[in-house]
Amino acid sequence: MNGKTTLDAALLMDAIGYADGGYIQELVNELGKKRGGAHVRRIRMLSTLLAAVLIMAALTATAFAAARYFGIFDFLSGRRALPGGARELIETDITPAVQADEGFPLECEAKEALADGRSLRVVAELRAREAGKYLLVPQDAAVEDSAESAGLAGNGSIADYARDNGLEILWAGAAVGNGDELGMEAQSVECRRVSDGAIDLLISGVSDEGAESFEVKLVCTAYRAGDSVAARTELSFTLENRAGAGETRYLPAGGGAIPGTKAVLAEVTVTQTDVDTYVDYRCESGYTDAREAGDAGLCFRICDPANAEEGFRSGTGSTPDENGGMLCGYVYAKTELGSGFTVEAYNCWTKEVYCRIELNAEA
Repeated sequence: MNGKTTLDAALLMDAIGYADGGYIQELVNELGKKRGGAHVRRIRMLSTLLAAVLIMAALTATAFAAARYFGIFDFLSGRRALPGGARELIETDITPAVQADEGFPLECEAKEALADGRSLRVVAELRAREAGKYLLVPQDAAVEDSAESAGLAGNGSIADYARDNGLEILWAGAAVGNGDELGMEAQSVECRRVSDGAIDLLISGVSDEGAESFEVKLVCTAYRAGDSVAARTELSFTLENRAGAGETRYLPAGGGAIPGTKAVLAEVTVTQTDVDTYVDYRCESGYTDAREAGDAGLCFRICDPANAEEGFRSGTGSTPDENGGMLCGYVYAKTELGSGFTVEAYNCWTKEVYCRIELNAEA
């Protein structure tokens, strides 16, 4: 290293593309306060550069928004981050990526997708066909919600923002329409704002069983205030499992009886993929009354290694299986559990801890 840095404009825009303008301005102001020695000229140059970036960003906002989007790694950061190797598994050439229904008020495109045989993640971009007409908001938003909660500027409500900017509110959303067929009991949807007329959605779901591919039917919907039925369109595509996977069976040491319940932990199956760790508990159940079983609220969490729960992504409480037993499934950021780990069985309603159980990998 010679101590010199070559600054490329495209790389700069890529680095600060989603930085808030107010944050950059605060940085410029803070740099302007610094004085003294050889740093003065450098600080002034950086302040000038950042100010130029603000102007450039304002002049090219429309073109930049059209070229960039929020990807899977933008949505999942910090403790929720995927392992770096997962980048190579993300599909960006999804066919057909754009719907053919021109009567739908939005252009819908599948930007990215990631499947590892158990989980499915899709980034869909919804963009108003008529620029400057609509304010897109996620379907769980209410007009009285604050503008800030929807990623908008101003101290008023979403309705205030739409009125002040001459926009009509359009509720937009997307989900995997055939989730049940794919074994997904639930889905989650997260939203990031690209512009007033465009949003990116991350749709995530976990399948009960592994699959080599997912035949996805992505349903996009939109409705205005007063609409009795939401308009909808569908994108269909196939996602192949591109992640390697390994499975380990763990058995409880000294029996898996869970005091305070009528359940016995029989086995735990851990599936490791290149993306996530899936921990599935199978219990034998002595419950004959579904309400009593529900009141027991049987759930599990990993207590050793202690940091495993920091990577918790999602999970389901105990559900009956076809053999009269109970199943619980949890998803973690990729976590190595080795030859054994310890779990805590507890009541998800009362938070009462039933017991701790040591698990050892089957020889």
